[in-house]
Amino acid sequence: MLLQIRDTLYEGNWNDFLRDLHACAQGRPHVFEIVAPSAETKSTIAHHVAMIEQMRDWEADHDCVLHAHPAA
Repeated sequence: MLLQIRDTLYEGNWNDFLRDLHACAQGRPHVFEIVAPSAETKSTIAHHVAMIEQMRDWEADHDCVLHAHPAA
């Protein structure tokens, strides 16, 4: 899901995606509205940020770009 969102809404750019997630967590304007900010939402965002950082690290370590599997 995160790969699809990155590729669709952020034109494949992890930095733009992370910037938007941080803005959402801080209640600032952002592109992708999930739900109203809450403690649970902030926890989910933190989890997504950690997952994105792991994927970015994997991409850097393997010198390749991950892509979402196309929907069947």
